[in-house]
Amino acid sequence: MSILYPRIIDKVKYVSAISITYGILAFIMLGFIRYYKISPIISNELPLPVDLNFYNALALAILISLAPPGILLHYRCRIVDEVERFIPLFLRDTAELTRAGASIVRAIIELSEKPYGRWSRVLRRIAIRISLGEEFEETVVKTLKGLPETIKRYVLMILEAYRSGGRAAETLDDAARFAAIIRGFEEEKRRSLRIYGIVLYTSMIIFLLAAGITIYMSKALIKEGAGAEGGLIKVFTTPETLTAIFYITGLFEAIFAGLVVGKLVRGAMVAGIIHVIILLTMVIMFINGLGLFI
Repeated sequence: MSILYPRIIDKVKYVSAISITYGILAFIMLGFIRYYKISPIISNELPLPVDLNFYNALALAILISLAPPGILLHYRCRIVDEVERFIPLFLRDTAELTRAGASIVRAIIELSEKPYGRWSRVLRRIAIRISLGEEFEETVVKTLKGLPETIKRYVLMILEAYRSGGRAAETLDDAARFAAIIRGFEEEKRRSLRIYGIVLYTSMIIFLLAAGITIYMSKALIKEGAGAEGGLIKVFTTPETLTAIFYITGLFEAIFAGLVVGKLVRGAMVAGIIHVIILLTMVIMFINGLGLFI
């Protein structure tokens, strides 16, 4: 169990399994059973539903499946970001105390009372174990088990400085500079890649506007054709079918676009689940709003 964030975040896999199960059940109860009968399934005939409620049930099922793990993963990423912001400052403060004559162990105990956000929790855990008589290296190794991989490297730097003896202050200075450089690089990379995320959001907005215009024109053509002599204007598909096609297409586009945003900005697709939720909400609100106004 990590000491950086609530216990439930360590159970994301279990939360995901439960939410996916409820999502599937929601779709079966609200969508599939309601709009499909046994006979079409047996005869391999699955017509495309045109009822908006069917796709609302599908979208709701996807949101139920993705929202809990997506929110937890997003919360976890924010906590890790907060810790990474404080670590360079902590390493510099530790180097200053060490240069002033304090040992690394004593410096960590003193700095555990300073406000380093959630990183202070890690320092207090180390300080408590040391005060109970545990060896410093043993304490650090135990602490590593509950930390994300991106944080472990900095804890290992502290352990390396402890082992360096008289060069501890110099080692910590180098570690602080390294941590600041890595943090600056990550922030710059995210800023430069965020534009691609904006492009994907913009493409979704353009897609929805194009879908709305197409559906509106389809309804207008039907009205025009009904009033024309001899039915000169013919429509090849109904607005309801177009709405169904754009709805299901929008759902798929929201899922893949959100995952791509997570891969670009965070380096992991699972970090994009929160963007999937936002894009899915945009699609649901737009399509249902379109049905009210057109």
